[in-house]
Amino acid sequence: MSADKVRGRKAALRHAEQLAYDVAGLPMALRHLLRLLLDQNFLQDEQGRYYVPDPANAEDLEKIRRRALLQEFAGYRQSGKRRKLFRTEAVRAGFARAWRERVFATIVEVAERLPEQVLQEDPDLLMYYDAAMLRINA
Repeated sequence: MSADKVRGRKAALRHAEQLAYDVAGLPMALRHLLRLLLDQNFLQDEQGRYYVPDPANAEDLEKIRRRALLQEFAGYRQSGKRRKLFRTEAVRAGFARAWRERVFATIVEVAERLPEQVLQEDPDLLMYYDAAMLRINA
């Protein structure tokens, strides 16, 4: 590696360290806002580092799609009224995540706001709902 590349990388590392120090000195609300912006616009790898999603990478596109579905499901969960219009795909993604995290009450709560016919016609939603009811009542 040439000396110029080494100096360039060291300068980039110093800049990153300074940036991390500057962020640590910010008020909590601003740090929260920065974290929110990072989470909305970038993906994280296994080490927790952020990276720009590659539009040619199917895995990155799936992560972006799933994140959007879960955000939509969170909106369904927070609204306390019955749903007439919703995306079944978002409900499926939310139920799957709630099941994985063992938050069965969320599944039951959202399912009870959906039209009964939708639950009966979609075997995945019905399976999550029935299993969550059994876990809660057990």
